[in-house]
Amino acid sequence: MKIAYFDCSNGISGDMIVASMIHAGMPFYFLVQKLQELNLDDIDIKSEETISHGIKGIRFKVSEKEHKHQHRNISDIVELVNKTSWEEEIKRDIYLYFNNIAEAEAEVHGVSKEKVHFHEIGAWDSIVDVCSIVIGMHYHKIKRVFASEVNLGSGEVSISHGTVPVPAPATALLLRNIPCYGSNIKKELTTPTGAAFLKTFAEDFREQPLFIIKDIGYGFGSYEIEEKANSLRLIIGEEADEQQFNIESAMMLETIIDDSSPEVFSHLGDELIAAGAIDYYIQNIFMKKSRPGWNLSIIVYEDKMLQVMEVLFNSTSTIGIRISKLERAVLKRVIKEVETECGKVNIKMAYWGNKLVNVKAEYDDLLRISREKKIPFKKVSILINKEISEHYKNECKD
Repeated sequence: MKIAYFDCSNGISGDMIVASMIHAGMPFYFLVQKLQELNLDDIDIKSEETISHGIKGIRFKVSEKEHKHQHRNISDIVELVNKTSWEEEIKRDIYLYFNNIAEAEAEVHGVSKEKVHFHEIGAWDSIVDVCSIVIGMHYHKIKRVFASEVNLGSGEVSISHGTVPVPAPATALLLRNIPCYGSNIKKELTTPTGAAFLKTFAEDFREQPLFIIKDIGYGFGSYEIEEKANSLRLIIGEEADEQQFNIESAMMLETIIDDSSPEVFSHLGDELIAAGAIDYYIQNIFMKKSRPGWNLSIIVYEDKMLQVMEVLFNSTSTIGIRISKLERAVLKRVIKEVETECGKVNIKMAYWGNKLVNVKAEYDDLLRISREKKIPFKKVSILINKEISEHYKNECKD
């Protein structure tokens, strides 16, 4: 599965996204050929290789040969896209993209989204940017999008209604619930088109997730920044194979008891599990002076350690506990309720990567059925686990 990660430390805009996709491998001629279906006779589209602050990338430019100041609403844009022969998935994503922008503009201006007449976003350059971005997403077969926190820049920006502070009103609305920050760069680093892209496609904002890097693209913005390259970095990769198992940290608590009645242990296990113990076991041992005793070992996550220690000190005669840190390899586990001939049971399924390697009914459910149906536990266990193994045998094969 293809994953894209956008580094927005220099902001994000429509032309920067398109440029980064071209630099990452989408052929410019392929994009132009697709865009011709929009009837771009009066539009110039350029892809220029650029070097800024020692970094090579692409700058994407769209300009009208004759500026007509045409303002379009969302219905106009939908009609324009509908006339193309593009794949339905591309059209769907373009509609969703523009719909998010329309909703933000409608909220800013206090009108319905059908009545919103796009100004900057309804111009040809923005329409070409949005369509190019979605075409690029499908060309690169990107299924998941992640991004860093977003640099907004600072200062003021001129829009059709006058001068407003950065971020512009629609940009701010589109970035709700997205982590952003301002900077000392007096420019609008994140535009409505860039913000709408993140709202439409990005599923999380964090450090780069685990994946195998395949392609990298740098898309430059329309102006130079003195401090650094005004670029958006796009990293495209393949999702890494699922890890075969997890390595997790835990604590081992151990204590030796030689002066308590064995009756103590009949209820101790339930108390330990209730307090947060992952597992425990008791070993019969002989101690000094040939006295019989018990070695009690408990595995617990660190955040539950104090609760488990409290149980030990309150419910046993121990006055000391040995503590050590350990790591353990744990297979991925899934608990699933299934219907069997004997009734409903929960089963535990363990996976080595994507392969099912073990499946077994939960003990508590087997015991419940044994008691309810008055069938020996051993027979219930054999019947149900055999039925479950038969059902999942194909998944357990190599």
